[in-house]
Order: sequence, then structure tokens, then C-alpha cells
Amino acid sequence: MKKYIITATGTEIGKTLITAALAHQIRERGDEVAAIKPIISGYQVGKTNDTEILIKAQGLRVNQKSIHNCSPWRFIAPISADVAARYQGQQVNFDELAKFCNDTATNSRYLLIEGVGGVMSPLTNSETIIDLIPRVKAGVLLVAGSYLGSISHTLTAIAVLKAKGISNIKIVISESPENAMPIEETANSIARFCDYEIMVVPRIEDGDYKSVPDITSLIL
Repeated sequence: MKKYIITATGTEIGKTLITAALAHQIRERGDEVAAIKPIISGYQVGKTNDTEILIKAQGLRVNQKSIHNCSPWRFIAPISADVAARYQGQQVNFDELAKFCNDTATNSRYLLIEGVGGVMSPLTNSETIIDLIPRVKAGVLLVAGSYLGSISHTLTAIAVLKAKGISNIKIVISESPENAMPIEETANSIARFCDYEIMVVPRIEDGDYKSVPDITSLIL
């Protein structure tokens, strides 16, 4: 099984769009894929959310079972996961989180794990996304934006990942609502400072993941 954690340079960058698009595109190729978002904050019943988008991208029905299988840790407050959990009198157990990721869809060829927030977003009182990556032995698909400042944010995220000994990194530039320059220029600037594969995706809403150009070459 190939595992990838889809993380980002920050929040609301395009992780769900990219994760859903990959799940859909891999299914279209005839391969088995599972896509999960173990922790979700800002979750509200009755409103379209990241969990439901990922479930639909896998061709599954949205119900209590599929919601739990995709996102067992669901918190209402749209804030950092560790704080959102505390607001509900809960705490994410890092060992249980890692076990869930490792035990999910063992019969699938691909497992896509969408993280919360960015590379250094807290998951518990002492662990962040970057601690989960080696624990589940996953590659990294880093989603970045094209807004002013995104180049620095992306290179900083890469530096932090490399400092942790993580080298299996692929990059997707997801076009931001406002761009300082053409998205291709952003990608070219980042490429001058790293040797990782980079692809660009035009501005698309999360629910329109079927419209994303083919990006499966990043992980196949």
C-alpha cells in the first residue's frame, strides 16, 4: 500500500480539493483507494464539510458509518484540533490516531490521509502533523497556495519537513483567490529552491473535485 499524508502550508489552502480529486482520479483508473480525514474541526451536522466531500469522492454513501470511518475525531469549533478537542472535554490520543491510520483500508492500494491545518498544526498537546508522518510511514503531498507570501511559506514547510528527515515530498500549488503573480511563476520560483515534483491546479471549489486536472502522476 502507498500512503500519503496531504498537508499544507496553512489552513484553507486546498487540501480537501486535492485529496478528493486524487481519490476520484485513482478510482477512475480502476485502483482501490481510501481517503480519510481522521480529525476534523469546524464540523457541523447538516452542512457540507470536508468529510462528506471525501466520502463522495470514494463513491460511497454519506451515513453515520462512513462518516465515522472517515473522521472518527470530529470537533465543532473551527480552530486548532487540540483546542477544539479541549473545548468539548476531549483529547486526541496520538497512539490511537496513528493506529487508526495504519489499520485503515489495508486492502486498498492507496491510502490518502488528509491532515488538519498545516505541517505544524497541533494534533494533541504534544504532537503535530509532522510527528504523524513518520509514525504512519507515509509520503507527503504538500499543498501550497499562490497568494503573496506563499513561496516563503512553502519553502519554510519544506525545510521543516527535511529537518525531520522526511524526504518523500510532492508539491501541489492550488491557486488562491488572489494571486500576486501567475501561478506558474509561483511554481517556478519554488522549483528553483527544491528538487521535488511540483504540479499546479487552477482555482476550483472543493465540491468540484472532478474538474481538477489529472494529478495522479504525483503518487502513482
